[in-house]
Amino acid sequence: MSWIRVVVLGGLAAWSAVAGSSDAVAHEADAPAEQMPRSSLPLIGWWGPPPTDYHLTIYGQALLTWTPMTLPDATVSALDRALAQRLRVMLVMPGEDAFDLERIPNAVRAHEAVVACLVYEGVTEDTAAEAAQRAVALGEFAPEWTPVATVAPTLDDPAWEAAAMTLAAAGIPVLPMVLPFLADGTTDEASLYAALRGAASAAQRTGVPLWGMVQVTEHEDRRRASESDMRLQAYASLAHGARGLAYFTYWGPPVGHVAADDPLASYGLAMVDVTRGLPSYGHQMARIINAEITLMSPYLETLTPQGVYFVGDIPRGGQALRQGVGPISRIDSAGALVGFFEGDDGNAWAMVVNRQHGIMRSARTQGRTMAIYFEDAFSAIHVFERQTAFEIPVPVDTGSFTITLPGGTGSLIRFDRGSDGTE
Repeated sequence: MSWIRVVVLGGLAAWSAVAGSSDAVAHEADAPAEQMPRSSLPLIGWWGPPPTDYHLTIYGQALLTWTPMTLPDATVSALDRALAQRLRVMLVMPGEDAFDLERIPNAVRAHEAVVACLVYEGVTEDTAAEAAQRAVALGEFAPEWTPVATVAPTLDDPAWEAAAMTLAAAGIPVLPMVLPFLADGTTDEASLYAALRGAASAAQRTGVPLWGMVQVTEHEDRRRASESDMRLQAYASLAHGARGLAYFTYWGPPVGHVAADDPLASYGLAMVDVTRGLPSYGHQMARIINAEITLMSPYLETLTPQGVYFVGDIPRGGQALRQGVGPISRIDSAGALVGFFEGDDGNAWAMVVNRQHGIMRSARTQGRTMAIYFEDAFSAIHVFERQTAFEIPVPVDTGSFTITLPGGTGSLIRFDRGSDGTE
């Protein structure tokens, strides 16, 4: 069974038109976006806001780095406004069969704000070849732009992995649109990790990045993601090697103003309350996550994934942590995962993630202390402090150390080898 939800682009364009009107938003932006550091990784609100100064400022305050912008809204002045907020732009052509590069004006094509273009959404094994052809056409039209597509993973049908490989071979980052947090309070962890595992495999075999999806908004049989939910999906993606994240959804229909029989009526509050133009819970949580990712970005970009292993309940298709697969041999925890990496610095790295999360559960209430065991004689071990960028040294002569992680949260750890590459 697939847990994919495909966005109706035309509907999103309509929402933007309503909420972007002068009558719909009665608030003025208090100040320009804070001059905080921005991640070098693509961090995207799926879908973006109307390209007004006010909405782009709010968008930037979530420390997002790329904003989707539909044609014909992507005018030169709109692109200038995005650039003023230190945002880059992913062009979107809404509507069925609307991908037509001739629609893009030369001034937009040449604008430095534009770095990507959506070529297909909801790719399946039947449409992967078409998406790849669009990526090739985009490469000829604007070689410096990144082609973007979402792929629809299906847990019980491995054919979608072939679609992911087709996309990656065409230079399209693999973005599995999996939304695992269900309204009944359960989480489809099997689908989440299977999607990440398949996408990571395609990314490693082609050298094209994996991007992760982070569910935010309630809709249909999906719940509004809690803080610990959002953090788990973000950090699990990073542990699998993700080098970009897309939050679903940033923009949405005006809650309470959609006809009951409209398919969009099930959507709850997105990252922004579009009727008031104000950030919501999801925006606040994403900002905190993105601040942490911003500090980690220089490290993440130097790491090559080596595999992901689980502690506690092992999801279908996952591998249990065991001795000999990485620098960590054991983790005492009821539920964790660890991604191993090789660094460009010649050292071994790991990201340990606390899998505890749940409906309406904060990261603090799901926090756990876990013991981490290592058996090799490393010259030094450092735990990266995600809120300050400090590297905290760990004694190397004890064989273990403890860390405390909020729910859904990961910790990046470096295991230093000797100058000859040995432990």
